Amino acid sequence: MLTLWTPYRNWGFGNLRRTLSAMDALRREMDYMLDRADSDGRGEPSDTAWSGWPCCALRDDGERFVVRAEVPGLSEKELDVKVTANTVAISGERKADPLGGYSVHRKERGTFRFSRSFAMPVKIDPDRAEARIKNGVLELSLPKAAELQPKRIAVKSS
Repeated sequence: MLTLWTPYRNWGFGNLRRTLSAMDALRREMDYMLDRADSDGRGEPSDTAWSGWPCCALRDDGERFVVRAEVPGLSEKELDVKVTANTVAISGERKADPLGGYSVHRKERGTFRFSRSFAMPVKIDPDRAEARIKNGVLELSLPKAAELQPKRIAVKSS
């Protein structure tokens, strides 16, 4: 009689089935938790709060700060920028409504909302702040407050 060696020889098929069943249950539970993490808590796909989006960069140009945010596919109507002396907040919403008279056969881009805010390292002048969008990049120009600007004084001879 020929006996084949297997690592499961001493386990028996009952133990192997129980182990594989437990692994399958673990996989289903992990799928459920990951699906819930991508949902709004009610099992619906989430359309809110993408943390860390859009990608932003803050640069100090001496007299002003420049914030650049990557917002591809969004127009100026879908963006909202709020500036105070100490913070900058960028928020927006993309709606993926089909064009009039057309039906949707496949939808891979959904609607979503986002919001990012930053505490500024020094006070800025919100009255002189400007925002422009071009080629999917939002650029904010945030001049520093007047009291922080260096003042040039005249030198007089005696």
